[in-house]
Amino acid sequence: MTLYNISKTSKGFVELWAEIDESETGEITPEQIDQLYELDLSQEQTYQALCYALKNEQARQAAIKTEVDRLRKESSVSGNKIQSIKDFMNDNMEHTGIKKIETEIFKITRCGNSQPTITAIVPIGIIPSYYKLYELPKLTDDECPPTLRYKAKQSLNKERVLESYKDGDNFSLCGISVVKGHHVRVR
Repeated sequence: MTLYNISKTSKGFVELWAEIDESETGEITPEQIDQLYELDLSQEQTYQALCYALKNEQARQAAIKTEVDRLRKESSVSGNKIQSIKDFMNDNMEHTGIKKIETEIFKITRCGNSQPTITAIVPIGIIPSYYKLYELPKLTDDECPPTLRYKAKQSLNKERVLESYKDGDNFSLCGISVVKGHHVRVR
């Protein structure tokens, strides 16, 4: 005696559904639809079996979404731990003046970033226009009547700031911060 008494026809549906479940796309092929019609199930049995399959897949999908969210959160936590460890090593190496550490297994090196970090430390409107980019909204003639005044989006022209930085300009009066950062490399 089994826990569930599954008739041969219901067993045929279970086997058919297992075939569909193993497919890469999860779509039912025309051959499988034909097989479904060939099963000797009443309309009520067919719909009941389909509802079982539907509820099973909905529960499976919800479980997968929950697991994806859990893994995404776990990945974020792991990334934060990695960054915290690197920041700790970087800060300690900076304070002690050490640029390289070699252990039996690892080589830890404090390296300069290839590009400095450029940020505006004051509102963008105060920064001299030489260091700004202006971007007009992209509208078609239908969307924009001729009388509409454009307000350009302003942003920091980091390429121009970088050129000036390389030329030795001081940005303290312009409201721009240029910081040459460092990072830790572990091999």
